[in-house]
Amino acid sequence: LTGRHYAPVHTYLCDDAETVMVGLGSVCDDVEAVVTYLRARGEKVGLVSVKLLQPFPEAELVAALAGKRAVTVLERSDQTALTQLVSSALFKARENGEAGHARHAGIPAIQAIPTLTTAIFGLGGHDLQPRHLIAAFKAMAGGRGEPLIYLGSQFFAPTDNPRLADLQVRMK
Repeated sequence: LTGRHYAPVHTYLCDDAETVMVGLGSVCDDVEAVVTYLRARGEKVGLVSVKLLQPFPEAELVAALAGKRAVTVLERSDQTALTQLVSSALFKARENGEAGHARHAGIPAIQAIPTLTTAIFGLGGHDLQPRHLIAAFKAMAGGRGEPLIYLGSQFFAPTDNPRLADLQVRMK
């Protein structure tokens, strides 16, 4: 009627992507712009935008992430609910691949789970800039699969206060 297409998962330039970000909500608009920028420079990157949480579209997500080398899940808080849902879907798909039959009905089998990173952003009102997303894509492409990263948050800053400088050194 309206010409709109509704699906529980939308993909953007994922078909031949090696590294992919998974997001939920308005952050996907920013990631889409960065994906377009990096694609113009020859990078094989993509975006999976989750549009439905319950019931979580495990089969659609697994199909979109099958064969990818690395995946970063974008989380707007330190409660990593989306990462847990993505991880669970990938584990079920891998278990289907190992079992040789569909132990988890409706979820396609995969032979390998991509390197998974959780990227928390927006804490303390800090903005997520395109440069932060570019850095996360570069880290995935470089094989640096940290399990947890923070995007846009600055925990350490130059200071003239010797006590604070000493504390920052000890925390690093």
